[in-house]
Parts: sequence; C-alpha cells; structure tokens
Amino acid sequence: MRTTNVLLLAFSLAFSGYAAEKTLSKRDMRLLLRSGARVFGVTNPSDFVFPTKREIKITGHPRFVKEVREGLNRIKKYAPEHYKIAELYVKEIKYSSEKGKPSGVGSNISGSVIVMRHRDCAYDDYGDWFDSVLVHEIQHCDFGDGRKNYLSSRSEPAARYGTWLYCRKMKGFHGGVLAYLYHLGRANGYNEQDWNNRYTK
Repeated sequence: MRTTNVLLLAFSLAFSGYAAEKTLSKRDMRLLLRSGARVFGVTNPSDFVFPTKREIKITGHPRFVKEVREGLNRIKKYAPEHYKIAELYVKEIKYSSEKGKPSGVGSNISGSVIVMRHRDCAYDDYGDWFDSVLVHEIQHCDFGDGRKNYLSSRSEPAARYGTWLYCRKMKGFHGGVLAYLYHLGRANGYNEQDWNNRYTK
C-alpha cells in the first residue's frame, strides 16, 4: 500500500512541476522520505580520487563511490558555482555505516571531510535525495574567498536554502524531493535576501 501511494505521489508531483513546491503536505513529505527500499550493497571498501583542483578522495564501497562520482559530475554540470566550493574546500567524502545519525561535515578551511551516513545512502530508487544531501554538505564547507570564516554561508539555514537553489537547476530532479527542499529551505523565515547576504555577516 505504501509503495503504491509513493508511486502515485511521485507521478503527480513530477507532472505538477513547480506548483507542487507550495502545496505538498507534511504527510506527503514524510511519505517520500520513508520510501527508500533497498540499502546500498556494502562490499569491500574502495578508494577513488575524484580529479578536481584539490583531488577529492572518495572512501567507501563501490556503489557509494559510483554515486558520489555521479553526484559530483551532476553538480559540476548544472551548478558549477557550487562545484567550485567542493574544488576549493572538500578533501574527502566518505561513507559511514553508522545508523541513527544524519550525514555531516568536519568543516575546515584547509580541507573539509564530508561523512555520508547510512540513512542518506538507503534510497536506492531515489538518487536525487542522495545528491541533495551531497549538495547540502558541500554548502557547509563554503568559506567564501578563503580569507574570512563566513559562518553565515556555512550555516544550516544557508545549507538548506542552497540545496533547494542548486538542486532545482538539475535536469530531471525528483519533484517530490524538490518540493520538500523548497519548504525546508524557507524554514524560520530564511529567504533570498539572507542567501544573498551570506558573505557579509
């Protein structure tokens, strides 16, 4: 029953487009976020170095490495300005099998480490959610021009808003996930003006 509801919701959102961002109910958001079926298959850990200016090390099982590589390439194609943040300030993206905690980042101007935890790697049929988490954590690494510790640009509100802003540029991005990101990005009154001023305070 839940699977049927998820499919119907996904199709309705996909065809309703941007309008869905303003009408999606909290129940539907929760349904989408619970809809992941199969967990990434964990085999032998493997490392891969993604060729950027810094060379981002990707650590985890082969499926994880593949997903991160595809996610970074997608960001590079559709949100090159966001990709530059990864180039400048991300040195490693690694998988953690730890359950019950969200993904996170050890933010450091000399090189940040993004940890993608189990719960965000469980959406086998919803790759857009995984990509949105990747975008979100990269925003937490944004030190601007590198000369000042811009807490506003790396804050949780900025990361939420930036995730919606960049993901909406991606061709074919899941309408339901995008609707959720739209509402999340505007929580507590955060808006475009706050985003535009993220480097000034």
